[in-house]
Amino acid sequence: MKRYIFTSLALMAALGTSSPANDFYPLAVGHTWMYEGIRIDSLGPIPGTEYTLVRDIPGTEMISGQTWFVQMDSSDTSGVYSLDTSYVRTVGDTVKYLVPLEISDTTEVVFREADIAILPGAVGQTWEVLRLDTFFVDMGDTVEVSFRWSGEQLPPETVTVPAGTFNNARHILTTDSIITSFGFFNFVTVIISEAWVAQNVGVVLSTSPGHGSFVFFVNGYIEELTNYNLPVEPSSLPQRPETFELAPPYPNPFNPRTTASYTLNAPGHVRLKIYDPAGEEITTLVDGWKPAGSYQAGFDGLGLAAGVYLLRMEAGGYSHTQKLVLLK
Repeated sequence: MKRYIFTSLALMAALGTSSPANDFYPLAVGHTWMYEGIRIDSLGPIPGTEYTLVRDIPGTEMISGQTWFVQMDSSDTSGVYSLDTSYVRTVGDTVKYLVPLEISDTTEVVFREADIAILPGAVGQTWEVLRLDTFFVDMGDTVEVSFRWSGEQLPPETVTVPAGTFNNARHILTTDSIITSFGFFNFVTVIISEAWVAQNVGVVLSTSPGHGSFVFFVNGYIEELTNYNLPVEPSSLPQRPETFELAPPYPNPFNPRTTASYTLNAPGHVRLKIYDPAGEEITTLVDGWKPAGSYQAGFDGLGLAAGVYLLRMEAGGYSHTQKLVLLK
């Protein structure tokens, strides 16, 4: 049985950014948006869950024969930092997201396009965002999951957020129905998200209430635009790596921790593992799909005997091994 790992579509419903061909989604390399957010539950905002989100477009990627803008969302919640990468482009009035579906048993990544929004569109217009039928998830037992994700444009509104007041902001409502089948039981989770999109700016406000699933309750959020910069000077933009590379770990020799640095010049599945000199696997540092970029992974040798170990990376047909020396 194959095990399918897929990106949570609900997290994408906050919408993305924009493109040169669409005034409501002015996508360009170097564009940056900043938001202040807070988690919410059925009682309203949850104190202590405030966070800052920075959304930027550092470059483009060629995937499945199409050029996509790379959208990076970095957030900081009470000192906990996270980074999410997605892909977006516009085709006329349609804003498209690229959804990676990773088949972990084969490391194959299948991409599906989702029509996140129709802009400027018309009031009352509806569309199918994405439909995925019968994905199997290994949670000890086989669980079948399917998605029915739809969008609707509501009447435009005037929205006031810290970044200013925006008139005639397009109001997008998305509904994601997740149908989970477990044996003879079927569970339906409905996730509703709303976004307000201003011309020549992008998303100025997005919100989603909390929702329950067949396993747990997921809090919602409110995110308000605080600042934006369109565009940034090209000289300040990060550069895409030119090659796959596994750099020598640092420090080396080490006791008991060291850091492995690696770069990817194209998105793909990455494996980073530690072996002993006999070729026996000690631990896995990385095993999953990643976009192009530079990364680090830490290794803690606490509990291991002093000696020589091997750090091996496999990605996109590239493989390389570095020697580690653990001191005690």
